[in-house]
Amino acid sequence: MKSSLRRLPLVGALIGALLLTACSTDPSEPGDGSEGAPAQSVTIAANDDLASLDPFGQYAASLDMALVARQIYDTLIMPDNEGGYVPHIATEWTPSEDGRSWTFTLREVQFSDGTPLTSADVSASIEAVVAGAGPLAGVWEPIEVETPDDRTVVLTSPDAGAGLLSRLPELRILPADRIGEQGFFTEPVGLGPFMVESFTANEKAVLVRNPNYWGEPAKLDELTIRAITDVSAQVTSVMNDEIQAVWGIPDDQFAQLESAETLSTSIEPAYTNYVLWMNAQRPGLDTLEVRQALWMAVDFEAIREALIPDTAMPSQGPVSQALAGAGSFDGYEYNPERARELLAEAGYDGNLTVGIQYGTSETFQLLAEAIQSYLAEVGVTVELQPKESAAFLEDLLALNFDINLQTMGPKTSDPSTDLARLYPCAAQRTGFCSDELDALIESANAEVDPDERVEAFLRVQEMIWDNAVGMYPMDVAITYAWSDSLSSFTPDPGAAPDMSVVEVVSNE
Repeated sequence: MKSSLRRLPLVGALIGALLLTACSTDPSEPGDGSEGAPAQSVTIAANDDLASLDPFGQYAASLDMALVARQIYDTLIMPDNEGGYVPHIATEWTPSEDGRSWTFTLREVQFSDGTPLTSADVSASIEAVVAGAGPLAGVWEPIEVETPDDRTVVLTSPDAGAGLLSRLPELRILPADRIGEQGFFTEPVGLGPFMVESFTANEKAVLVRNPNYWGEPAKLDELTIRAITDVSAQVTSVMNDEIQAVWGIPDDQFAQLESAETLSTSIEPAYTNYVLWMNAQRPGLDTLEVRQALWMAVDFEAIREALIPDTAMPSQGPVSQALAGAGSFDGYEYNPERARELLAEAGYDGNLTVGIQYGTSETFQLLAEAIQSYLAEVGVTVELQPKESAAFLEDLLALNFDINLQTMGPKTSDPSTDLARLYPCAAQRTGFCSDELDALIESANAEVDPDERVEAFLRVQEMIWDNAVGMYPMDVAITYAWSDSLSSFTPDPGAAPDMSVVEVVSNE
């Protein structure tokens, strides 16, 4: 058993690639077939339903999509660990003089079916995101795309600045002439280190090495991602070596994994945090004092210590402290007396009822029950509304909720991605709409200077916090456990480890 606890943010999502020592220069070369060599086949768990491989639709921003997409798709650029970006499908990019347009030069690469990448594929992928009407559609709808030639793409934003770049790590590039095919996302074609051999929705995806991958070939011959939503089943499976890696295990069951002799474990600060958006379009919640009162009425630190002391940390702002440029604010300490006063001043004295919607995980259920208990003490009735993933997402996107409990965060260390995507009025995601906040976001997105950009988004965070757009009580820490038979497995703060660098060193 090997265990570690990290309290500093991890380096960027490419750290696994930097640790890779190549053993082959031929992407089509299979794993070591010498007698006695361990089979290069690994199974890992997806923590949700694994309902789709479509990176453009309603599941585009889900953690399961981030995990699968990292293996089978690729993007123009990826973030580094210093607030900048490194080349992926694009080899270079330059801004226009007015800062509104960026010109990208594409790498000469092939999709997993051997089709060459062209600029038309980038354009079609952006069109598919918008047409998919999922959680990423809003940020791409205003972007203009030009394709002067097969190797050049020009993206133009209504706003000047570096905001466009922050959106690119979640733009997966797929072949233009295949995206609209019936059944394409059952066995999609991509640019990642793996390709799909088979996919059964809500069950598993079986991936194999992509022989046409432009980068270092995956060391594994086969990677299976299984949908295992039951935590006890996840724990049993990794203990019995039915799967070789799992993450997001709650505190009370993680101790069992820490004591296992055949597993390595780690707890990593994550890019995500616990968020309870309060829909400001609903009666009662449309009043600032009511939203502030509900936050002050709940002793979130007591809840954290009782339920999730290892996998959550006290929050200091509306985004995780693991992100670059995260703000630190105060003002919502547990104060039930003040909460009652604010509710009474707003005209609510024992006559406010709100619903809390959340996913069906045990942790969310326990959190919702604890919040319900605290709010009852200040005269607020809470209706608990657990929902399956599809219904939860549908109601979230339709603003069909009073309070929405979930964990969320960007897939990279840049908080501007989610701040600019989720909080403008046009996003229609939280129910809160403010011309002043929109102006702050627009100004921040237009900022090119890195330091000034950080300061500008700190002002965005402060306004979100002061207006109690949601309750932001805790940051997430991710528990990881993986088999000692794996080499180069690196926990990821975005809950999407790069499995292409992993190698099986022992089957025992």
